[in-house]
Amino acid sequence: MISLLPRRVALSGVLLLSLTTAARKARAQTAGQSSDAVPFAPIEKPSYFWIGWPRNAYYEGEMRIPVYLWSRTAALRPANGRPQDDNSAPCLTGVAAALFAPLRFVIRPARRSGATLDTAGGVGTGCTIQFIPHFIVRQLNDTSAPVRTPTFNPTFTLNWYTLIVESDTERKSRLARERAPVPMDSLRQGKLVTLHFTVAHYSNGQAGCLYVNETPDDCVPDPAKPDTLNTRDGSFSTDYLEYGSTVMKVHLGEDAAEKSAVAGIFLVRWNPPGSILGEMSDEQARTYRRWSILGGSFARWDANSLFWMDLKNLRTLRIEGECAINRPKPYLDCRSTIDGYISFPSMYGFGFAARYVTGWDYYNVGYGHHLRNTRSKFPALGLVLDHSHPLRIK
Repeated sequence: MISLLPRRVALSGVLLLSLTTAARKARAQTAGQSSDAVPFAPIEKPSYFWIGWPRNAYYEGEMRIPVYLWSRTAALRPANGRPQDDNSAPCLTGVAAALFAPLRFVIRPARRSGATLDTAGGVGTGCTIQFIPHFIVRQLNDTSAPVRTPTFNPTFTLNWYTLIVESDTERKSRLARERAPVPMDSLRQGKLVTLHFTVAHYSNGQAGCLYVNETPDDCVPDPAKPDTLNTRDGSFSTDYLEYGSTVMKVHLGEDAAEKSAVAGIFLVRWNPPGSILGEMSDEQARTYRRWSILGGSFARWDANSLFWMDLKNLRTLRIEGECAINRPKPYLDCRSTIDGYISFPSMYGFGFAARYVTGWDYYNVGYGHHLRNTRSKFPALGLVLDHSHPLRIK
């Protein structure tokens, strides 16, 4: 588990000071404008609760409710119908300036003169700073029903958005080129490009040695014991940095609200040595590795009925994968997850989900185990709490 060392306290203080300074500068540059009343959250992951999942477990709960420390996206959703000035200034202060300034001219085309996002297309930018107290708990279906190797994964994430919406002229030109468009393609289209930078902690709350061959008192390797992971009470702890992007294509209805969306995600994660930022030792990195690549995609669409009920709902299909770079044998390199869920905006995103996974166990020191669905091979069923807000321009 995490140790409260002076170095970590100092690091936390520097991070908090940087975020606070950036927020203070942003407020100074946007006098009279406050953080968004409703945070801009079009691509958030949901929380899950699975029963009888995975094999030999009684339940598993994953909570990841986002807390928005700063959300400034007025240029993405102009309220007064007037063109917004360049809204990237609040996002390009402090830490964000160093992260995103080199890329803003690559992904962001020139603003069209006089364009507005709600009537004639255009380009807008915005940013959010969020904290997610992410944790996962798995209760095993043993005699005492213990909770073993929980995940504690709090994250601070800075998201920088660029939204491009086609104008009426561009839409008519596109429809003229597409002689027989399907109904969805006849809607106004937009593209949301999001850059992510995350600082996170990742641990499991255990106190034992990471490997089976280490002595309990001082965790010194014993050649007489097997050199494998201690999956019962092995202590896993690291801090990591993550950087990547999400690109989402969206179809907007006549009310400027999202009707459907499809997105692709690509992230790179680095677990630095303990002398730089976190606590991942060379012994831990020997099997876990310091670099990993994460990717995936999701598609969602709205509907106005479900079976016999006249109830608006969102339907989402999400595919995710993660691969560590060059893990030693016999540890698995990759895992993948397929989730499908139906959520109800009127019920704060509550809904029902199904999941299928394959590959290494995502549970801390379980990365040497192959995680499977139930013995029946059918997807696991559970409950979901969707934290995303479908894109709405007006």
